[in-house]
Amino acid sequence: MLRVFPGRHAASFLGLLLFWFALGGAWDLQHLVLGAAVVLVALVVRWRVAPGPSHETRPLGRPMAARLGAPFRVLAYLAFLMVEVVKANIQVALIVLDPKLPVSPVFMAYRPHLSSDWGRVLLANSITLTPGTLTVEMDRDGFLVHTLTRSAAATLPEWAAEWRVRGLEKAFGGGADDA
Repeated sequence: MLRVFPGRHAASFLGLLLFWFALGGAWDLQHLVLGAAVVLVALVVRWRVAPGPSHETRPLGRPMAARLGAPFRVLAYLAFLMVEVVKANIQVALIVLDPKLPVSPVFMAYRPHLSSDWGRVLLANSITLTPGTLTVEMDRDGFLVHTLTRSAAATLPEWAAEWRVRGLEKAFGGGADDA
């Protein structure tokens, strides 16, 4: 059942509509009507996918005080991932530019210790975004990962991304309802 919380939803609607105008730059009736329609559709879809709190559950399964640091964890993860992508780009460039082309491709099974589906998807996508690695297959038991070199395969289980994703799971309360 879709529950409506007028105050919070009105604030979301107005905030997104202001964001729409900030991006669009036009303040005429046509843009107002179109923006209101787009924002309304976006909010209805959001409410259908994740209805939000009710008297039975709290949002994301965690009290608000426990989630205050969550946005900072997300930003820290994105910064970490950007650094890892740059480092991997340099490593792949060095491999490609080496006249001996020291490529030793490996498929490896990788079993992350994450409790939520979204955490596993985030880690699999992070692996794929990192040059020289590719998540070929993902299921509840783990991943099948292709790496460009044996050394990359050897370092994957110790990669800091997994414990960082685990920290995000704790911050956002992932796990129990996903399994």
